[in-house]
Amino acid sequence: MAASRIMVARRGSRPTTAMLRLPSTNYAYINTPIRRLPNELLMEVFRIDYCACKRTNYCDPRRDSTCQWTYETVSTEWLRLLLVCRHWHTIACATAALWRSISASRKVRWLKLCLARSADMTVDVVLAWPRWSDRVLKAIVAKASHIRKLVIVVHEHDVSDDIDQLWRLQMPFLEELTFHAVVSADGFWPSVTCADFDSTAFPALRSLRLSNATFSLACPIVSQLHTLQLIYASTIKCWETEKVLQALEAIAQDGTLRHLELNRSYLPRERLAHIHPISLLKLESLVLIGYEHQHISNLLRHLHLGPDARIHLTLDSNLEAEWSEDQWLGLIDLIPPEDMQDMSRNEGSWSLSAQRAKVVAGDSRFSARSSPTLVMV
Repeated sequence: MAASRIMVARRGSRPTTAMLRLPSTNYAYINTPIRRLPNELLMEVFRIDYCACKRTNYCDPRRDSTCQWTYETVSTEWLRLLLVCRHWHTIACATAALWRSISASRKVRWLKLCLARSADMTVDVVLAWPRWSDRVLKAIVAKASHIRKLVIVVHEHDVSDDIDQLWRLQMPFLEELTFHAVVSADGFWPSVTCADFDSTAFPALRSLRLSNATFSLACPIVSQLHTLQLIYASTIKCWETEKVLQALEAIAQDGTLRHLELNRSYLPRERLAHIHPISLLKLESLVLIGYEHQHISNLLRHLHLGPDARIHLTLDSNLEAEWSEDQWLGLIDLIPPEDMQDMSRNEGSWSLSAQRAKVVAGDSRFSARSSPTLVMV
């Protein structure tokens, strides 16, 4: 009978993994409470449950239901483990791997607690703070050298002084940076001073997403990116024609960019038609959303893409009136004639749901679709 139970060295002490013995009968499991499992086994159970938590895409609640700007965060359902008993709470708090993904939006104390429990591990931090404060900034500064992913959602009108301090930090492990400025109901945009990202401060940065922000793109930081997304950024003084051209040239010169998305972001209307062709041979996907016909046609004419690139064009109902049948077919005319046989030209251009063909830049793929609302491809 004694062999069918967990053997304990002395009364009151907790068992180790080496002391576990399989019960000879099924009913014997009843006498082995899960809360008495060895600490290292509990840590592994917690880690598996944490990894199984579904990752969710968060959409800004201040926008309507068609909002497509999202960022990935981890569900906090696993935190219920801390409520089972005091012992489980102690073990979970001591397991640094459980605190690598941190989402904080209201309490600075919770943010600091999560950062402290993550110990020396790299962390993913989501900051969706209604009101930015020095305490939030200080918490991030203290952990800057261990941040792997950083998502910042700004709601206030003027946070330039605080935010600018972040770009001067040394973040050697930062791989992904997302910055989203929430537009207020009265149409005001948060005032964020243009930041020239220093490549020496973010040597590992590979993904940059800017939404509703007023950043200038410094060539050194752009040239090291694999993913660049510029979302809902209107024509703003910080993104002048020369800035955009310099960014495109830097991307082409280094050749590391894999994914480029321009979502209603400013394109250099005056100069784009006169620049030399830009080669993006390693680009795998080019996403263009909500642009005028002239912008897209000029851009496609001056990009040389590799054989594996795919171009995704999404149109929304706000621009439908500006696109005529001739203009739509004009984009298709950019494709070599010998490749036209694989395309089906429907009577109404707006009935096209998916078109595939080769682009003038080589063996790249072209797909286009129209939709009543803005849809990310």
